[in-house]
Amino acid sequence: TMSNPTVWNILAILDRWVRASKDRKLLSQTENANAIRRGLTEYNPCPIEALFQDDKPKGNIIFSGSDYQMRSRAIVRAAELANSNGKIVIIFHVNNSYLEQELIRNLGLSRLTIINENNPYYDPFVGLTNLEISSMILESAPSGMPIPPAGRHYLDGILNFIRLQNVRPSVLHLLNCNHFRLIDKVNDAVQKNSLLPLAGNKIISQLMQGDPARSSIENYFIQFGYQASKVVARNTITGINFTSLANSGCVIVFDIISCSNNILLNLLFAEVKRLTSLSYQLFVVIDSIPFSSSEMMQQFEANSGTDYQIFLSADDAYSSFRSPEDRFFSFVGRSSQILISKHISNYSAQKWSDVIGSYDKEETSKTLSSGTSFLGGYFTGGSTSISISQKRENIVKPETILQMGINEVYFRDVSLQGVGHTYLH
Repeated sequence: TMSNPTVWNILAILDRWVRASKDRKLLSQTENANAIRRGLTEYNPCPIEALFQDDKPKGNIIFSGSDYQMRSRAIVRAAELANSNGKIVIIFHVNNSYLEQELIRNLGLSRLTIINENNPYYDPFVGLTNLEISSMILESAPSGMPIPPAGRHYLDGILNFIRLQNVRPSVLHLLNCNHFRLIDKVNDAVQKNSLLPLAGNKIISQLMQGDPARSSIENYFIQFGYQASKVVARNTITGINFTSLANSGCVIVFDIISCSNNILLNLLFAEVKRLTSLSYQLFVVIDSIPFSSSEMMQQFEANSGTDYQIFLSADDAYSSFRSPEDRFFSFVGRSSQILISKHISNYSAQKWSDVIGSYDKEETSKTLSSGTSFLGGYFTGGSTSISISQKRENIVKPETILQMGINEVYFRDVSLQGVGHTYLH
């Protein structure tokens, strides 16, 4: 027969085993409940292109982090989808020749119009009326160097003078205009009978009326000349712009050369804004250009999402927004697809972690009570009880975003429930 101590020891071991088994079951249930609440789905590794299927995005798209080649491939795929759906696709980048090569390789030159240092064809004023040209110039003058309203009369005078010589106004005319000798030139044309005196007097009257704005218009074109010299049309014949390309069905690719080219960017986005007001369907890609580079660009961003979409690609899209940060969260709120890869800024990683969202995490804690006495003075040992508490926790922690691999991505998509994670190849 078993001695008493042995019986009690076996009972104690059984008691511990039953409790431990219950604890393990509870912990396992808690982990499963947390996984469901967290809503993070692991997907098989795939090419970046596989994450872009929707040719009718319902909002903006953001790809932040990773390396520029992965983001460039994503841009090509999204641009191809939007273009095949009949949207006007305009891609702005800064010296991203890899993106240009990928576009050529995937879409072919016949579907592209590329404006860069090797293809300098940009003329914002081709085919526009005097009113449209002067409106674009006044609108695109940076707030630090505004053009007074009288500038409209002055520009009218110049543009009428050009037209009366049977020439269509081009950007070169305005860049090369000798403002100091302008009135003399009008008088010369009248004397040579190439301009009627009545027309000459009207032009001079417009120039005189606009004289208070002369120096600011002159300064505008000096600055614009510095910024756009590498991309503007070299003659008055070959110039193209977004308006002239609107019905071509091409994807337009524009290298802005430098993010500091604020007048060039203002003019480009004044043109883009014009297209939206003419009810064209636009899909605009902004690759590694902060919104703070241009006031017109900021306005365009603020109204994006529904009528037209922006694909924002940057190694840190959070820093593309100047404060207040509600601009950033507003843009995120108008986005239907967000891809987040490796970041190096702690601050930005925290913001992206907040964007991905949080969930109620259940946490278990053990409490140990002292041993239980049985007959004969033997103990079963201390017993444990498990309590469960809840706390809010980010689905993806900031440190996880900082430690990601270059080919790893978290993504949110309106067409998917929750958050996805995968490795790209």
